[in-house]
Amino acid sequence: MGAVRRRALPLLAWAAALIAPQTAAAQVVTARADALRTGWYRDQPQLSPGQVTGGTFGRLFDAEVAGQVYAQPLVADGTLLIATEDNEVYGLDPLTGARKWTRELGTPFDPGGVGEYGCGDLYPHVGVTATPVVDGDTAYMTAKTLEDDGSVAYWMHALDVRTGSEKSGFPVAIAGEAGNAPGKAFDPRMHLQRPALLLLDGVVYAAFGGHCDISPYQGWVAGVSTAGRLTALWTAETAPGADGAGIWQAGGGLMSDGPGRMFLATGNFNSPPFGPGDEPPGALGQSVARVDVQGDGSLRTKDFFSPFDADVLDGYDADFGSGGPVGLPSAAELPGSPFGTPAYPRLLVAVGKVGYVYLLDRDALGGRGEDGGGDAVVARIGPYGGVWSSPAVWPGDGGWIYIPTASPGNVPGGSSGALNFYRSGVDGQGRPTLSLTATTEPFGFGSSAPVVTSDGTQSGSALVWLTWSPGTDSPGAQLRAYPATPPAGSDPAPLWSAPIGVAAKFAPPGVADGRVYVGTADGHVYGYGSPVDPALTGPDVVCGEPVAVGASRTCEAVFTARRDVHVTGVNGTSPAFVPSAPALPLDLQAGDRLTIPVTFTAQSTGPAGGSVRVQTTEGQFAVGVTGTGIADGPLLASGTPVLSFGGIAQGRKVTGTVILRNAGSQPLTIDEIISPSAPFSISGAPGSGDELPPGEEVTVSVVLTASQIGDYEDDLTVRSSGGDVEVGLVASVRTPPELSIGGSGAFGDVVVGESAERTVTLTNTGGSRLTITKSKPPVGGDFRALTSVPEGSSIAPGRSVTLTVRFTPASEGPAHAAWTVTADDGTGVHDIAFEGTGVAAPAPTPTPAPFDGPPAPLITPTPTPTPTVTPPRIKPKLTTLHAKTDQHRRRISVSFVLDRAITVRVELLRGKRVARRVSLSGRRGTNRLTVTLGSLRAGRYTLRLTPAGGSARTHRIRVSG
Repeated sequence: MGAVRRRALPLLAWAAALIAPQTAAAQVVTARADALRTGWYRDQPQLSPGQVTGGTFGRLFDAEVAGQVYAQPLVADGTLLIATEDNEVYGLDPLTGARKWTRELGTPFDPGGVGEYGCGDLYPHVGVTATPVVDGDTAYMTAKTLEDDGSVAYWMHALDVRTGSEKSGFPVAIAGEAGNAPGKAFDPRMHLQRPALLLLDGVVYAAFGGHCDISPYQGWVAGVSTAGRLTALWTAETAPGADGAGIWQAGGGLMSDGPGRMFLATGNFNSPPFGPGDEPPGALGQSVARVDVQGDGSLRTKDFFSPFDADVLDGYDADFGSGGPVGLPSAAELPGSPFGTPAYPRLLVAVGKVGYVYLLDRDALGGRGEDGGGDAVVARIGPYGGVWSSPAVWPGDGGWIYIPTASPGNVPGGSSGALNFYRSGVDGQGRPTLSLTATTEPFGFGSSAPVVTSDGTQSGSALVWLTWSPGTDSPGAQLRAYPATPPAGSDPAPLWSAPIGVAAKFAPPGVADGRVYVGTADGHVYGYGSPVDPALTGPDVVCGEPVAVGASRTCEAVFTARRDVHVTGVNGTSPAFVPSAPALPLDLQAGDRLTIPVTFTAQSTGPAGGSVRVQTTEGQFAVGVTGTGIADGPLLASGTPVLSFGGIAQGRKVTGTVILRNAGSQPLTIDEIISPSAPFSISGAPGSGDELPPGEEVTVSVVLTASQIGDYEDDLTVRSSGGDVEVGLVASVRTPPELSIGGSGAFGDVVVGESAERTVTLTNTGGSRLTITKSKPPVGGDFRALTSVPEGSSIAPGRSVTLTVRFTPASEGPAHAAWTVTADDGTGVHDIAFEGTGVAAPAPTPTPAPFDGPPAPLITPTPTPTPTVTPPRIKPKLTTLHAKTDQHRRRISVSFVLDRAITVRVELLRGKRVARRVSLSGRRGTNRLTVTLGSLRAGRYTLRLTPAGGSARTHRIRVSG
């Protein structure tokens, strides 16, 4: 037993490290708090809502740095670590922002040198983009450099966080051929290292994608040991010349849930073929993949998931990997975790540009097209707007997920997103799911991934932090704090905010020791915390209802003096918000209010932001100002680029919705609705000539009638006076699920006190996913279930689960038990019989007496043999009562009677050839089952039922074409 405990300790330690608080005292400091990338900083009682809104929380410092700050600020060993796109690295005092040291990592790369036209996604420099990882006193980071000879290189650095000095053995060049694709070489010029670094078992892993999808590029993962050795190069596209599958994840980190395991998400092109997840191919575009570390340090793909419509998503540039995968803490990783169920304890959240939120099983990701041609996932929610971000997690108050969207959505701007609040729960079948409970005011493209601070899971202690941006490279961004649980009956609004200038795209704030840090795209690092004592305070300003582009609205910024102060100036930071300064200079006494009119002029559609600054003899004080511009005229918008129906069983009907909204300032007239063809149909759509007022929306129902097996693709097109909208429609229809039961629960004779085991398999022989709606194993007595098939679990087409039962008779005589199973295939209740007989142990063989010389002669009379009477074995009796063929539904309904519980073999024969066979555990009395004809050819068949040890009964049927 001691050996077992010793082996388990590292795993337990790893599980604790997955969600360990990442403070300055922690050994490993990594992006988004932990290796699961939850974004949950759970040891921050100083950042409670009361503390943050109490008037003493504010800006501690403003430190200027050279270059854009895309990497999340980290605090380790008493140092605030900042790395920039100019390849400058800073060690700052985390309380004052004072500079301790700086280090330059080489000439940054000019992305104008990529391809023929260059790439403007990250401009003008690319240096340190990914968030580093800190192990003890060593910070590991990658830097892209332009070398003196004009070549381009990627380097892994290891810096002492106390001094900035490079550790021995570093830097290490990232170069060479992929271990899983010999001959395919990594090209530093064409690749961007965006995802946060992962430290796993003494190796630092970095992931790469392309620059603006400029060919040639692929998804890559490189591993460099902490000793300074390149251990692995792996690519997500192994075929020679294949492009795509870039790993960028909007900066979200490579994820790990245990030793030797990492998860990543890829972008578009070269998606995998249809197939099971545990047989991953070499092409992994549009996928979540699990990559394992092998004994020699190389990397191998072990599992994957890709949406069934991945090829269609490529046509929309709809990257599945536009967000980083996030692990939801399981009960083993976080005692009392609200996430997961016994059937699905280890979940992962994945998000992408199409707007669906996926819950995946970390131990069985689902492959592609494994759910009857659709998605073999735990849950798919949405679509609720495209995502360029990673979710954040809070396990308190029942479990919450926070996801910002950034695609065209159903918001006044028509080209922005929101922060969505999802509550964790289970559906009607007991499967984990998420429910969208609240959403915020408009968010602009480039707003960051969220992080969560709390005092453990204590209710009321949590805040959701992020940088809100009106748009990429736009001034007027803000650091915001939202309540972790939305208020009842209303959408969440920020509890606290502060202007930060120009936000770095998608880059989340950092958290440590009761303070929050923000790095910006205009070269600033801001620290926020308590206590501060501002002379002037004021709430942020929201300029009311949306304003048409070119029009104006006046709102007011109100400052309150906390003590006597002398005001010397007033200005704004954005031409969209112009303050009207009072007569200056101005003296304010404690308690006085200074009201400043602000004129908001909408310059473009979507959210806009800025700030109003008041200069005083005690320094400058500012409040944020936001507004929303809408089109000057009608504007038709929809937040659903693609509506996907996948894995639908034949004969079913499902409905999806598309929301159309007038995001303009004038009424909109519908000119034409071009409906899709069968199997799609629509209802609730406006008619030609119908009018949609400004800000109003209409929901169109799209119905899929799954009458024929196949894959379908079409469009719903709406033409209007405010422009056109085209929504892609995708569906996959497969044969219904079918439960087949194989194996036997007959134990025969078992000696009392000894044990035997039997297995029965549940196989889905249909074409779409089968859900187990009831599973009641034997409880108590002589039979014990050794495996678990929880209610709500599901079986992919062609896959099986095993029921294993142990029989340990306590006394002589027959014993019976049953495992009751019901599935959603319409075959009703199945009582799977387990039966055996307890018998006495055989008498021991007498030991002969020891030999002591030749025995005396002994004459023993020959006994008269006693006649042995063997009772005749009574064969089980099966009577076929009814067999009806339903040609429309392609199935046979069978009823039969058994005189005892016993296994029955059911066969469908064409001549002497068996066309279909299944074994099931029949019960005493009437039994009913359904045999699916599927794709059987027309002709005459024989239905044969044979009870174990008994005589067969047959029934002739005819299958029409």
